[in-house]
Amino acid sequence: MHFDIFTLLDKDLFGLSMGNTELSNRVNFSLRFAKKTQRRITACLRRFAKCLRHFANTQNDKVYLEVILTMIKKSIILICNIMLIFLYNHNLPAGDTQLDRRRLSDMSHHYLSRAPFALDFEIIQYIDEGNYQSLIGTFYMTGRDSFRADIMDQEIIFDGDWLWSWDKETDQVIVEPLDPQSSLKFIFDMLRGNWESFIVNSVTSSQKDSALTLELMTADENSFFKIILLHLNPETNRLLSAVYIDFRDGKTEIWFTKPQTIDKKIAWQLFDTRRFESGELIDLRP
Repeated sequence: MHFDIFTLLDKDLFGLSMGNTELSNRVNFSLRFAKKTQRRITACLRRFAKCLRHFANTQNDKVYLEVILTMIKKSIILICNIMLIFLYNHNLPAGDTQLDRRRLSDMSHHYLSRAPFALDFEIIQYIDEGNYQSLIGTFYMTGRDSFRADIMDQEIIFDGDWLWSWDKETDQVIVEPLDPQSSLKFIFDMLRGNWESFIVNSVTSSQKDSALTLELMTADENSFFKIILLHLNPETNRLLSAVYIDFRDGKTEIWFTKPQTIDKKIAWQLFDTRRFESGELIDLRP
């Protein structure tokens, strides 16, 4: 009996890749590649069988030939099925289950349910071995696509469209597009729940402090991030720290305090950018 593993895996892979366009494309590529390979091998086998039958003289030779061809055909099908299973496992990280995705959603819900909120953070960027620089600040976020960060003498506000940076010492304001590779954008995506382009590669639990570590990778191989590690409290779903390695192998570590809900009236004032328009403004918007 012919075991059609393609039909079975088509249904299985469709369910696992639903809602993830990049993952679905990779899965479909694996299926097409394996099917195309099997068709090519089958075509070669038919040509080979035609040649052998041409040289078969007696009835015994023909029977013996058919037995050999049947064994070869079954072997080819088995090899193609094994190849497809390998591609299937290669394209679908074992840890990316619905439970793991739910952990990310629960973590984001922990913060969005407290919005507007404020928390303190520390960004540590490792330049080389034993050399690093540290930035300490306060991060504010509402339920909308906006955030604010106060770092030393700088006040930075993203209003959902543009990034406003006010230097208190020079009283100078720069308005520009948000850098998608900045650490502030990374913090915002984690707390806001922008997980569309990420895949959970593995989940491990620490026996020392019971914290969970989620290892993430991006679905896009050309992404800025090579690997991301999120450390969170499994009981409260609060993010404790995050570490990411970029495509240059640079390491960045970020630590977070507990979020504190702030009054909505105060939050509106914190995110008001109209006060910047009266000062010296450097407009870098395209």
